[in-house]
Amino acid sequence: MKVAYIDQYKETFGVQPICDVLAETDAPIAPSTYYDGGNRPPSDCSLRGTTWPAARSSASYALPVCAG
Repeated sequence: MKVAYIDQYKETFGVQPICDVLAETDAPIAPSTYYDGGNRPPSDCSLRGTTWPAARSSASYALPVCAG
């Protein structure tokens, strides 16, 4: 979602200024994270269509299905 936002406005404002503004919110993103995101291979989780559990109880520290 943050990457799509930066993609939408990077030609107008530039990546660094957008990241500077986002750093002041609860949704910060570093420019290096933005640029690196498109260069990574898909994660095992995304390839299997699994995600991290939405919530875990404090007594449960089991690894999610996609780990390992």
